[in-house]
Amino acid sequence: MESGDNSRLAWGYIAKKRREQEQENASVPSVWDFNHDPHKEEGGSDKVLRTFVYGTLKFGGSNFISMGLNHNLIKMVPAKILGATLYAFPKYPAAKEVSNSIVLGQILYLRDEEGVILRGLDRLERVKDRLYYRKTILAYPLDLSEPDGVECEAYFIHPNAFESGIRFKMLRKHQGEAWFE
Repeated sequence: MESGDNSRLAWGYIAKKRREQEQENASVPSVWDFNHDPHKEEGGSDKVLRTFVYGTLKFGGSNFISMGLNHNLIKMVPAKILGATLYAFPKYPAAKEVSNSIVLGQILYLRDEEGVILRGLDRLERVKDRLYYRKTILAYPLDLSEPDGVECEAYFIHPNAFESGIRFKMLRKHQGEAWFE
């Protein structure tokens, strides 16, 4: 086989791999909609919780399934919030409110008729222990479908947590604005 033949084979292989990658990327939707309009409450019985998540609660994250979010998920939209930055523990992140920074994450639309999921998230984030606090914020979908933002719940590290010493010894500023498990 001549060197020209090898070159053509290599370029053919590269082109094939690019086509496969493009097809794979095209099959991954930017918004995961589970056949439900989260803006409409069906018969008044379907309460929707909108929460912005940026770490282990993201779709596919370790706490996403353990908290049962997979059973209550209506829709997932990649999004960002303004005025926050991420800090990293060894196994999970913490968002802190600051100016001139963004955090990438997801808006999860969840069925939460009795507020059970929201109470569970408060327990997970240790709101009573003042580890995190919950705040209603605006999150902006990356697909620009809601340019004015979506009002949703988000969790931020409590300012006093930084002063507690040992518990946060491993805390360091996360490089970048997105968390990957």
